[in-house]
Amino acid sequence: MKLDLERPDARSRSTLECSVGAFMIWAFRRIAAQFLLCSICAAPFAAYATPLTLARIEHSGTINEIPSGSRTKTIGHSIPANVSYQNRITGSPAQTDGKGSVSGSKEPVKFGPFVVLGETQAILTRETDTDSPREFADMLKRFPGITTLELSDCPGTLDDNANLQLAHMIHDRGISTDVPRGGSVRSGAVDLFLAGLHRTTAPDAKFAIHAWIDEDGQRPSNFPADDPINRRYVQFYHNTAGMTEAVAVRFYDLANSVPFENALWLTPYQLARFVDIKIESQDEVDTIEGLDQK
Repeated sequence: MKLDLERPDARSRSTLECSVGAFMIWAFRRIAAQFLLCSICAAPFAAYATPLTLARIEHSGTINEIPSGSRTKTIGHSIPANVSYQNRITGSPAQTDGKGSVSGSKEPVKFGPFVVLGETQAILTRETDTDSPREFADMLKRFPGITTLELSDCPGTLDDNANLQLAHMIHDRGISTDVPRGGSVRSGAVDLFLAGLHRTTAPDAKFAIHAWIDEDGQRPSNFPADDPINRRYVQFYHNTAGMTEAVAVRFYDLANSVPFENALWLTPYQLARFVDIKIESQDEVDTIEGLDQK
C-alpha cells in the first residue's frame, strides 16, 4: 500500500475506517440472522397462538385489551368470538311495542348481550360482564315468558363473579339452554350452558374449557382445593348443574388442568360424560345421561 507521506495518519484512518465498516457489516448480519431465526421459530406456532389469545376479546372486528376489574376471579375468563350473532339467528330478532310484547318495530329488543328472539326465546350474543345480571333481570321483567336461552357464539365473560350470578339466575328461573348447529360455547359461557334447567345441543357444537386467572396472576393452583374461591365452582357444578360431588371435582380439575392461555375443546358427547344433556340430530334427540356420575 502506498502511503501519503504528507498525511502521516492516513494508514491509521484507513485501518479505522475498515474496522468500522467491518463492524457494521457484522452487526447487520447478526441482526438479520436473529430476525430470520425468530421468524422461523415462531411460524409453526402462529396459527395455534392467534385463536388462543385468551386475554383479549373481539369487538366489532377489532381486538381490545380486557379492562381491569374485581379481584376474586379472572376478569377475562373468555375465548375470543369468531362469528357475530346475526349469522346464528334464523329469521329476525324479536321487536317490542314498548309494552313488553313482540311487534313490528324495526329495532331488535336488546338487553346488553341479550337479544329477544320471541316471546319465549332469547339469545346471548357476546361475552357477559358486570352489568349482565341486571340486564338479564330487566329482560325477564319485560319478557317473563322466556324459557330458552340460545348460546350460539359465546366467548365467555369479563367478570366471572357476575357470570356465576347470572348462571344461578338462569337456573332459578327454570330457563333451559340450547346450542344450535355450529355453535361454540367457550370458557365462562360453558357455566351458563350448564346452568340451564334442561340443556340441549347440536351434535356439532363445541365447548372449550380452561383454568381461570385473576388480575394479579393468581390461578386455581395458587389456592388450596378447599379454599372458598375453588369450592364455589365445585358447589356450582354440584348444586346447580346437577353433577355429583365427585364428578363436580373431576370436571373442575379437568378445566384447571389446562392453563388460562390455552383451551381444551370438548364435543357434546365428551361433555355428556359429566352432565346430563340432550344432543339433537336431524332425525332424533339423544338423551345422554352423565356417564361418569358416580
